Amino acid sequence: MKIMTIIGTRPQYIKIKPLYDYFKKSGIEHILVDTCQHYSDNVSSVFLQEFNLSLDCKLDIGNSNPIEFLSECITKTAYVIKQYNPEFVLVIG
Repeated sequence: MKIMTIIGTRPQYIKIKPLYDYFKKSGIEHILVDTCQHYSDNVSSVFLQEFNLSLDCKLDIGNSNPIEFLSECITKTAYVIKQYNPEFVLVIG
C-alpha cells in the first residue's frame, strides 16, 4: 500500500507524527509532501528535525499572493500525485 500525506503548517507537522511513526513501523510505503506554507525554512526545519520527519517532496511554492499560492499549490500537488501514484492521499488540516 502506498499512502501520500500532504502537510504544510506547524500544527500539521505535530498532527502527522503519530501517523508517520505508524506507517514506518507497519512497512506501509509513505510519501510525505510539504507545501511549504511557512515562508521561513527555520520554522519548518525545527519541527521536521524535532519530530524526526523526513520529507519526500517539498513543493516550494513561495511567498505569493493567496490566489497565486492556491493555483501553484493545486498544479504542483497534481504533478506530485501523478508522479508517485499513491493509492490514498491524506491532506492534514
